[in-house]
Amino acid sequence: MLNRNVRNLSAYSPQSNLPCTFVSYKGENKLLGVFIKILKQEKSSLNRKRFLGKELNMNGYGIADLVLSEFNHFDKSRKIMLYPSITAFELKLNNIPKGIRQAYRYKYFAHKSILVLPRESYSKVENRIDELKDFRIGLWLVDTDSLFINKIYTPKRENPFSEKAYNKVKNILVSKVRQAS
Repeated sequence: MLNRNVRNLSAYSPQSNLPCTFVSYKGENKLLGVFIKILKQEKSSLNRKRFLGKELNMNGYGIADLVLSEFNHFDKSRKIMLYPSITAFELKLNNIPKGIRQAYRYKYFAHKSILVLPRESYSKVENRIDELKDFRIGLWLVDTDSLFINKIYTPKRENPFSEKAYNKVKNILVSKVRQAS
């Protein structure tokens, strides 16, 4: 028999699993909204198609706040993306070390992983830029007032650590692109 004090942790949003007093994600959600707005305005390099997805849950690798998939072509007959490049973003207002750890885990399934902070947080991370470069984790600062991204460091595209994890993410994204098209 189930203990009545055990809480069901399955929820659409991980923040819903926390008591109300601990939920302080309004600032992070605002940052995410502004960041998405800016990304939508940017042109894709090499004229590739783009797809954005929020809160990609990859068991064992964390929940990426945002994933950008760029691909050359979506073959509707075979319903597959050809050559998708995946960039995972971790947005943080504070707790920079946690953000770095999370962004590093995303390298298992993404070609690039980028830590995104509000412009005001630069002083908290400026002494860690060499560490981010060593781990090949990007650092972008978002100015929510001027709607500008300062790309302090963007890593070069490299193969994800795990082909299996990459293929799982690719399949998730393909199913979402199919639904959208």
